[in-house]
Amino acid sequence: PSAEGAGLVPASTAVFISVNTDFESSQWQAAEALAARFPFGGEVVQSFLDSLTAEGVDIEADLKPALGPETDLALLELSDALQNDEEAPIVLLTQPRDREKLEELVTGGEDDAVVRDVGGGWSMVADSEAIIDRVIAGADEESLADTDTFGEAMAALEGEAVAKLYVSGPALVEGIREGAEEGAGGVDLGSLGADSLESIAVAVTAEPQGARGEGVVRMQGGPELAPYAAELASFVPADALVYASFSNLGAALEQLLDLAAEQTPDFDQQLGQLELGLGVSLEEDVLPIFEGEHALYVRAGEPQPEVTVLLSPADPAQALATLDRLTAGFGMFAALGEGEAPFTVSETTIAGVPAKHLEIQGEGGELYYALVGDRIVLTTGEAGIADQAAPSASLVDDALYREATEAAELPGETLGFVYVNLRDGLELAEQAAAGFGAADAPFDAFDAEALTNLRSLQYLVAYAAGEPDELRFAGFLGIK
Repeated sequence: PSAEGAGLVPASTAVFISVNTDFESSQWQAAEALAARFPFGGEVVQSFLDSLTAEGVDIEADLKPALGPETDLALLELSDALQNDEEAPIVLLTQPRDREKLEELVTGGEDDAVVRDVGGGWSMVADSEAIIDRVIAGADEESLADTDTFGEAMAALEGEAVAKLYVSGPALVEGIREGAEEGAGGVDLGSLGADSLESIAVAVTAEPQGARGEGVVRMQGGPELAPYAAELASFVPADALVYASFSNLGAALEQLLDLAAEQTPDFDQQLGQLELGLGVSLEEDVLPIFEGEHALYVRAGEPQPEVTVLLSPADPAQALATLDRLTAGFGMFAALGEGEAPFTVSETTIAGVPAKHLEIQGEGGELYYALVGDRIVLTTGEAGIADQAAPSASLVDDALYREATEAAELPGETLGFVYVNLRDGLELAEQAAAGFGAADAPFDAFDAEALTNLRSLQYLVAYAAGEPDELRFAGFLGIK
């Protein structure tokens, strides 16, 4: 967690992972306390220990003495060389409590590894002496710890943690670019702004209420971000199992269209033909539907869960008219091509609200959409519209939701967030699993007993926030 080993690896290191191996630290104690809350927690830990002792390794007598309070792993590059069994550009660093124990562990297996003392009580482990020589030479010129990029990334994640991860932006982009070239990929990473990526850093911590992961993405000249305060949560029913909040999807869609136009020479011509066939303008009619705040939520339903999307465009009436033209246009477009329309459209009324019912051909199911107040509602079930027309308890009044957002330290304004009610969701899944036989495909590998063992999971909250040059993201897993 102090990442002191970063001073022993080159500045060009692609990935650096620092793990807290101080087994008496508060983080380890908190992690052990969380594991103990699961019925199977002790079994998992014991199984892991047994797998080590099966190879003649004892945790207390062999492994713990071989490690220091911090154990680091450095990937020097992201390339095919990582798959080299004899010369992988990877080193492990630690300050062993017992140097001989470390050497016994890493040289006692089938793979030949080498250990070298590198000063300050640190030992370095690698496939070969050549790899260690390369690391030392690079660090002497400039170490990772000496770079502003690494320092700023770690400074954004201050505090004790179970583990911290650092990824060099340029090294990651280069690795992806090489992989894309080998796979004949055609995406221009530069047009996506990837070349401005400086670093990614992540920390994982154990806390009394659960486990937290937080990170930061740093870049130069990042895209403009528009934080917002989520207001649609007040219209999400309290029994929602999943709730995702996001905003201004129209801007993101517009950027994707611009990228597609750059990558595909005749894209604009094809788009024009589609607009003509559907009778709508993508820029003037469709994209405005996805301006403003949006919400997606999932509730239990029969026979399938209900999925509902709420949209809040600036002109709801115009957005509804555009949806009507789109649904009608798709049918006409298919007919002109002598094909079958993907769905049939009919008018209906739900809880006194005029709505459209789309029945998808084949096994596609059905969709409904309507204008309720100043919100466009798209849903897979009639209850999605009925409960918007006559709302009862909302998610913001739910005790578990309030606990989850407080524990996750959800900011008042974000770039988007997701909430998952694991407590009730797992209970419903457990009940469903109990109704199936052991041979039923959906629950072959994840049966009722396994779900019961996960009852300690309460909720998950993940969000993004920050500025264009420093995007922050975090997630909190509630464990009871």
